[in-house]
Amino acid sequence: MLSAHDSGLKLKLVALAQKQYLIKINFDDAEHRNWKAMRGFCLLGTTASNAVPALVKIYNARISDSSQLRTAGSFLNLGPAAAMAIPSLLRTIANTNAGGDLRSAAVNALGHIHAEPELVVPVLTKCLRDSDPTVRTEATFSLLFFGGAAKSAVPELVGLLKDKDLQIREYAEQSLKAIDPEAAAKAGIK
Repeated sequence: MLSAHDSGLKLKLVALAQKQYLIKINFDDAEHRNWKAMRGFCLLGTTASNAVPALVKIYNARISDSSQLRTAGSFLNLGPAAAMAIPSLLRTIANTNAGGDLRSAAVNALGHIHAEPELVVPVLTKCLRDSDPTVRTEATFSLLFFGGAAKSAVPELVGLLKDKDLQIREYAEQSLKAIDPEAAAKAGIK
């Protein structure tokens, strides 16, 4: 279901068929099937860890924006078992041609996987300065999952306490408390 993709021609034919009233056409488009598959993986959680190699293959295939986005979302509840997806997710974040939604989904997945901090934390820290506010927001929250292993991000997080975006400020506070409670206290966070 995550690798489902509808061609433009198929979508046009379905739209045309749905305009007639003799036969009711029930069509579940690929984006909806992608979403349902992601929800299934979220419900299965770590019991679906054996699917990680297939998920990475689907993610790397770039079948469609929806497929890649929902596959990134499928990594969320797999935790460290999805660590083999880290290189692919890092490539997505580095790809400035990738949309903000996909890049923020990759950032979010990296936080929930919370593995290989030596590779991931520097990238998430760099994302704190991203021009896309959604990527910045996800990076601010994702660092929280790394706890003390993300201490190198503390100066950037302290700087975000003055960000104009309320959600980023709140996530920066939460992350600072989880990463370095002493630095959070010095910054005035209770």
